[in-house]
Amino acid sequence: MKNAISAIFLTAVIIALPWMAACGIAVDEDEILSAFSELAPAARELYLIVYGDGLAHEEEMGSDGYYAVSAEAEYQSIAELRKALRTVFSEGYAKVLENTAFCSVSNEDEHIYAKFIEKDGVMYVNLKATEDFGEPREFDLSKARIVQANRYKAIVAVPVGDGELQVAMQKQDGVWLIDGSLY
Repeated sequence: MKNAISAIFLTAVIIALPWMAACGIAVDEDEILSAFSELAPAARELYLIVYGDGLAHEEEMGSDGYYAVSAEAEYQSIAELRKALRTVFSEGYAKVLENTAFCSVSNEDEHIYAKFIEKDGVMYVNLKATEDFGEPREFDLSKARIVQANRYKAIVAVPVGDGELQVAMQKQDGVWLIDGSLY
């Protein structure tokens, strides 16, 4: 009886090995860290644009509180800025940033204006929309490390001050993107 149970167990293990191996596909940590190191500086620039005063604009503010984006600015339209966000951040996290950048919110007591609007083919920026946000942090990317990873998600830890920030990464359409705040 023990031999029969052992044989059944061994057969089940042999049949399940290919499936178990597929679940345990090795993750290329160097690929994740390389993507993180390439994306982090671009993320910082985009945070400066979305949360700060990082996009060149005219000096004269319009009566509506918006400044025309300068002709020399890197992004001239909401579509261009949205595309840039989606090349650095996962779709889900890009939506969070886009909400701040392109949507306004109202309730009975106050109105928060969208950071960016377009009128007559020109993009405008409202600096008051995000005036209370601080500067994005700088990181020593050479000390970033993988905390957890599988084929689709990873957590990268990067030193900041006397601690570390853990940032989610997501593989989307075969490309690793930042999936959480690096601010």
